[in-house]
Amino acid sequence: MQIIHHNDFDGMASAGIFANFIDSTSIESKDIFFDAIDYNRINDYYNIDFHNSSCVLDFPFNPTVKWWFDHHNTSFRDDSYQKDYKPSPYRYWNSRYKSCPSLLFYFFKKNYPTYYSQIKTVYNELVKQSNLIDSAMYVSPQQVYDFHNKFILFNHSLNHCYSDKLVYQFINSIRNRNINDFFDTNQFREAGEVVINTFDKYNNFFKCRINLEQNLILLNFLEAGLRGDRFLGYLYKPDADYTITIDKKNSHYYLGVGYNPWKKNNSINIGNLLKRYGGGGRMNVGAVLFDTIEELEAAILKIKQKLQKL
Repeated sequence: MQIIHHNDFDGMASAGIFANFIDSTSIESKDIFFDAIDYNRINDYYNIDFHNSSCVLDFPFNPTVKWWFDHHNTSFRDDSYQKDYKPSPYRYWNSRYKSCPSLLFYFFKKNYPTYYSQIKTVYNELVKQSNLIDSAMYVSPQQVYDFHNKFILFNHSLNHCYSDKLVYQFINSIRNRNINDFFDTNQFREAGEVVINTFDKYNNFFKCRINLEQNLILLNFLEAGLRGDRFLGYLYKPDADYTITIDKKNSHYYLGVGYNPWKKNNSINIGNLLKRYGGGGRMNVGAVLFDTIEELEAAILKIKQKLQKL
């Protein structure tokens, strides 16, 4: 079985939980392959005709996939895709959930209560931390950088020292219900040291360079030579409404837009705004990848104009 998951914390956590579900039942083959996916592959993804027992987690709907779970409000390519979706014992979408693992928990409770009773205690903390991280439910900007929290520390490591080995150690530790063993590995400890050292570099570079442009912060991590971090600006400019983050992912230029999670009453759906450029997200956060820096710069100009009118 192929499990395709969004290449972020809650997508990875969902992959581990769903793999455990398959291991614990006889519904599908237990011969599982994981495939991390991001929005740079979205067009190719829509053209895949799965016709097998593949599962897609935390990523937009493909009507040919058997198992599908997502919580974004940009989950459907267009109205025709949404009409093809029907809730079932194999598919569930609901944008009210704070993360894909919390959506899976509800799905299992409703459709597979015996399995849910086995894992609700095992994964309760993971679901709680997935909600915190994916929906930015931090109580303050300082909590974002609470590196004593190993879940938060791992999430930062995905930006600064990503490796397939580290990711699949994390996923398989969840699959095998022994995530604490993962946090005791040398590889996780080394990744955590990189995160902490990099945070010091962030502070040294940005503390005198972050400016408030009307109601938003522009964080250019290409200029810094560091990986992007969309919350960093709020440590210095807590009154900003929005942050635009510029970064590079492999050969693509990354543009992230987020609403200040410590404010209320965002008046624009950021996920829908970025969907126009081939990206996606939710009400308060979204991202898109571009092939060229010219496309990136043109999009930034339009998005800034849109946000600064609010």
